[in-house]
Amino acid sequence: MLLSSGLPAFDIVGLPDTAVKEARDRMRAAIKNTGLSFPVSRLTKNLAPADTKKGGTTYDLPMLLAILAANGAIKMPTEECAFFGELGLTGEVRPVRGSLPMALAARRAGIKKLFVPEDNAPEASFAEGVEVYPVETVSELIKHMSGGAQLQPGEISLVHNGVLFLDEMPEFHRDVLEVMRKPLEDGKATISRSTGNATYPACFMLVCAMNPCKCGWYGHQSGRCNCSESSVCKYHSKLSGPLVDRSGHTQESRHKIDFQKSNVSAH
Repeated sequence: MLLSSGLPAFDIVGLPDTAVKEARDRMRAAIKNTGLSFPVSRLTKNLAPADTKKGGTTYDLPMLLAILAANGAIKMPTEECAFFGELGLTGEVRPVRGSLPMALAARRAGIKKLFVPEDNAPEASFAEGVEVYPVETVSELIKHMSGGAQLQPGEISLVHNGVLFLDEMPEFHRDVLEVMRKPLEDGKATISRSTGNATYPACFMLVCAMNPCKCGWYGHQSGRCNCSESSVCKYHSKLSGPLVDRSGHTQESRHKIDFQKSNVSAH
C-alpha cells in the first residue's frame, strides 16, 4: 500500500475484478464506522502478481489492514500472519468461500497464524499446523493487534467483600483518595482506557487511621508538636467532606474531626 501526496484518490491495480474494486467503498465505510480516520491521501494498492486476475471479496480485510498500517493507525505483527475476509459497511467481518484451501496454502507458505471470519474458523481449523483466530469485527481485530491487553483490577476490587485499611490516610495524594468516592457509593469500580472499559465489583469496608497532625503530637500535653496552624489545617484538608461521608465514619468520629479543626482555628 502506497500513500502519496496529491488529490485524494484510491486506486487498486493488479487485474482486480469488480468485487475487488468495490472493496474501496467497503473499506472506507468500515474504517469510519470503526472510529478511525480514512487517510486523506492518494492511495495505491498493488495486488501482485500483476498478471494474475484477482476476484472476490477475500482481499477486503488484508487491504484494510494495509491502509491502517500505512497510515500509522496500527502496527503489523512481526511474525508470519495472514488475513482474509469480506467487510461489512459497519465493520463486521463476513465469511468467504474456500477457507480450507486458503488455510492449507497459508501453511505451505510458512504462515503460523491465520485470522479469518468467525464463520470460517471451523473449516479453516482443519489445516493442522496453523493457529486460526476467528474475527467478528474490525474493532476486535485492531484491539488484538494493538495488544486488546486485559484491564487488571486494582486494590479496591481485589479487596471486594473485605476490608481496605489505609494507614496515615492524609499522606495519600488527594486524587487517589477522591477516586474511591464512586466505588464506595456504587459498590463497583469502572476502569476506562484507550483499549477499552472494564467494570469490577468493589464492595468493601474502608478503615482509615490518621494522626492529629503531620508530626503526630498535636494537642499532646508534652507540647512536642511544632506544626503551625496552617500546616495542621492543610493536613486535615486532604480529607474531603464527601469522602468522609462515604467512608462510613460514625457521627462521633465525624464530630471528632470537626472538633480537632475547631481547636486549630481557636489557637
